[in-house]
Amino acid sequence: MVTRANRSILLSDALQLCTQLAEANWESAGIAIDALSVGSDMIPVSEAEANYLAGIYEAKFQGLEDAAGQTLDSDRFFPVLRSVGRRQVSFFVTRTSGWECLVVIESDLRAPLAVLGWKRKTNVLTVHIGDFEVAMQKYDERARLEFSRSLRGSRPADSAIAPSSTSMRWLTEVRRTGVEGVIESLLVGGSYMPGELGPLEFKVPYQEPEEQQPEEHTADASCLSLFDQTQLAVGLSPSGADSAMESLLREPPRVPSGLVQLDSFASIPAAPLPTSISRAVNCWGVVITAVHDGALIEAQLRQLMRGWVG
Repeated sequence: MVTRANRSILLSDALQLCTQLAEANWESAGIAIDALSVGSDMIPVSEAEANYLAGIYEAKFQGLEDAAGQTLDSDRFFPVLRSVGRRQVSFFVTRTSGWECLVVIESDLRAPLAVLGWKRKTNVLTVHIGDFEVAMQKYDERARLEFSRSLRGSRPADSAIAPSSTSMRWLTEVRRTGVEGVIESLLVGGSYMPGELGPLEFKVPYQEPEEQQPEEHTADASCLSLFDQTQLAVGLSPSGADSAMESLLREPPRVPSGLVQLDSFASIPAAPLPTSISRAVNCWGVVITAVHDGALIEAQLRQLMRGWVG
């Protein structure tokens, strides 16, 4: 059962529903009201089974250190959704600089059910649509691979893009969840380095199947997820490197001539599907493009992710 985002609710109606929750002593409702006070006139609303929604958010906080200290109303929220069971409910998410809130209402949009609040990581931006959630932050070396070889490729640079002198380094992670928790999560990191006029070049770490990996990057190597305390397996198989390069060549970041280099990979499961690798690499490329253009990263990611959920 996947979530569907196909309706909107008036801002005034959303405020009224949150006010009713606040009057029923839901602490996080006040945060949702504050967020809505600077929102647009129409609030996008999604739909899912209550049990399914509870499963997704229980998984989200399962690996969170000090979850009780970083959430509001979780002790009430999950029992309410479980009591609703398999009935369809509607929901929307609000954000402030420090908090996110999930507001759940009846499917007819007329009555509130519950609200859940959680602290946002100050250095990590997250976007959630349907079964998918994307996290991104400026680069660190948690999942960097020091393989001895690289796949290389190139394609003509877009002549309509003005030359750049700005380098960019980012990490992104694409997570897909279901009723039982996290189905898959794939972290990708790398950089764009501007160059002289010429092609746009690509580089992906690669190791022959028969080569032994350096000790620090064996199959047991792991790193923390961008989302929480979940451990991801660090590594990239030869077939995974092929999938990453194919994705870059097919849908490259929209940047001028230079070098696009992926050097960080981590995931659960340890051997992700080619489609998952492609999705994560595309997501990373959208972030690089948005940063280069000075565009709103969240808006660009939402446009990409809508294609994932149909």
